Amino acid sequence: MHTRQDNIPMTQESHVDYLLNYLLNEGFSAIVDADGDITFKFEGLDYALCFDEDDADFAKIILPNIWQIKDQSELNQAMCMLDNVNRKMKVVKGYTTRDTVWFAAEVLFSERTQLAIFIKRIIRALAHAGRIFAAGMLLDSESVITVA
Repeated sequence: MHTRQDNIPMTQESHVDYLLNYLLNEGFSAIVDADGDITFKFEGLDYALCFDEDDADFAKIILPNIWQIKDQSELNQAMCMLDNVNRKMKVVKGYTTRDTVWFAAEVLFSERTQLAIFIKRIIRALAHAGRIFAAGMLLDSESVITVA
């Protein structure tokens, strides 16, 4: 039996416990943080699986801090790129918070097994959105440099 980070044995399989065990069994290095979210790495990126106390059938998987925004010009560029990614991608949405770019997938589910089935696809979609965003940001900044 796995234990939480605070060494309290998991006796009841809540959504968090079930999905933590799923991720651990799939080979992810996952832990439950102080907020009760599951944090893990996949292909070098940090993710968080978060639940809503007021809505037991809602979860979101977050890819936080994917890009640091340096100034107003880069914020304008990031907003255009996020609009592009949001328009192209299914399920994933990108946004800014505290001068950084984040991506999230919000999911409604009635059985926790449903979320486990789709979690890898969601993670890949988030990573793909991050790559599209970063490529667009780098391409635009290179074209600005070339033109100037």
